[in-house]
Amino acid sequence: MDFEIPYEYKAMQKLAAQFVEDELRPLEKEMEENEDLPDETWERLRNRSKELGLWAPFDPEEEGGGGMPHSYLAHILLCEVMGSTCVVFRGLVGHGGRRAVSSEVAAGEGRAFAAMTEPDAGSDQKAIKTTAVRDGDEWVINGVKHLISGVTWPSGRPAADYGVVYAITDKEARRITPFIVKVGTPGFTIGRRQKMMGTRGVSVSELYFDDCRVPDANRIGGEGIGLSQFLTILGLARLEIGAWGVGAAQYCLDRCIDYSAHRVTFGQLLATRQAIQWMLADSWIETETTRWLVYRTAWGMDQDEDCRLGYSACKILGSELACRVADRAIQIHGGLGYTTDLPFERVYRDFRGSQIYEGATEIHKFLIARMLLEQRLGRRIV
Repeated sequence: MDFEIPYEYKAMQKLAAQFVEDELRPLEKEMEENEDLPDETWERLRNRSKELGLWAPFDPEEEGGGGMPHSYLAHILLCEVMGSTCVVFRGLVGHGGRRAVSSEVAAGEGRAFAAMTEPDAGSDQKAIKTTAVRDGDEWVINGVKHLISGVTWPSGRPAADYGVVYAITDKEARRITPFIVKVGTPGFTIGRRQKMMGTRGVSVSELYFDDCRVPDANRIGGEGIGLSQFLTILGLARLEIGAWGVGAAQYCLDRCIDYSAHRVTFGQLLATRQAIQWMLADSWIETETTRWLVYRTAWGMDQDEDCRLGYSACKILGSELACRVADRAIQIHGGLGYTTDLPFERVYRDFRGSQIYEGATEIHKFLIARMLLEQRLGRRIV
């Protein structure tokens, strides 16, 4: 492989990093403590992101975006930067990278959520039970979704205008179809908040559909395309997790290097201790190797390559990398590292969940092994 990161991508990444340091880093403590920010603060942050050209840089200008040629590599460079700050801030930069369902989302005037996961259907999406039955020019949706993020804020106030809900439209063939369901539609109820270990500011909810009617115009694409569409979106989501993990690990590592170079114990710098040196070396090696696999996979997407192996590998490596480096950072900083005064416990809490959502680590190892065997044997492995 021979590729070079274009200057404009590097410049945009640097601009995003400055936005994080100037605008977001000072708000991290407030977000962690209150799980939300005042509406005027969110409005200011969105406007600032738009002024800098970071909000939806790859979406058409007529849809509220920046009009830059779409590049997965450029998108991933932005994700890497955003991995160093609170999860809820990630949507302020590079928003629209997956192509918004509507122009209102790209312009910052509408927000959406995706609802696939159910109590009995996590990594096994074909096990979903929510159904959509056609009735004339309408579809009647019934079922339960859970662990759905982005529907409300932790306070309970709405955080989305509509959602993309995946439902079975052919029970025998297990064909899944996506539908747009607006918040407030009769028959659609937002249930209890499911509190999480990390991800402050991101509310996760149960959703109930009881004879919820939506017009056929709200169906996205042809009947039965839901699973393939969802898996396509999921591929990028898994790569994003890899990039976020790299960004978080680099942030922790930089803090550890600075601390080790100044902290004195028993008359010597912490940096002179071999145990500390090895932790720094291991963290750098793991961060760099993961970074380049993430970059390579994103570049491959831009070349229209089959990147399924890369998606799974990046997702595993990035999610585990962030937790390992954060754990080392806590150890290097001692008792202070275990407090909420420093960001390492937040990083660990936030990224521990990423080893589960968007496909658990064990599922991805299974997928990688199956793809490798099928490539070698030339036949499908069940």
